[in-house]
Amino acid sequence: MGTPSSALPAGDLEALKAKLTYAWNVWEFHGRQRMNMFNYFLVIVGILINGYINAFKEKSLHSVLSIICLLGFLQCFVFLMIDWRNRTMLYFADDVLKELEKTLFTSSHNELLGPMSQRAAKEKKGLFFYSKMKIWIWLTYILVGIVFLAGLIYARCTQ
Repeated sequence: MGTPSSALPAGDLEALKAKLTYAWNVWEFHGRQRMNMFNYFLVIVGILINGYINAFKEKSLHSVLSIICLLGFLQCFVFLMIDWRNRTMLYFADDVLKELEKTLFTSSHNELLGPMSQRAAKEKKGLFFYSKMKIWIWLTYILVGIVFLAGLIYARCTQ
């Protein structure tokens, strides 16, 4: 890792370090919140699918199928919006961290050496890297939403 720029006065360096700590805390909070929300989504989907299967097996509960599917579909939309918000906050924190690292970490070749810059420089293009996780998470929300929508249509057509 690079060394802090010696051109900064001690007071500015401390202020920069405080900003960097704050930005990392924001990034960590929203990253953790994003993964927690995805885990909650999976738990709720499991509960709704279990409820759907039980209601499907029991003829007297067929009227509940539409409600379960509607709740599942709405849940997918809500969690997609929450993920969009968390992702936006992560992008904001990414940008702030990169800007702070430009000031804090420098090398003789003017190459950025901070953690966020290293991650961006090392990341290869492909489907399973940090920048592509948005696609996989959103694809999960969309596919589960389509399944619940299909279940809702089926339940409405068979009543």
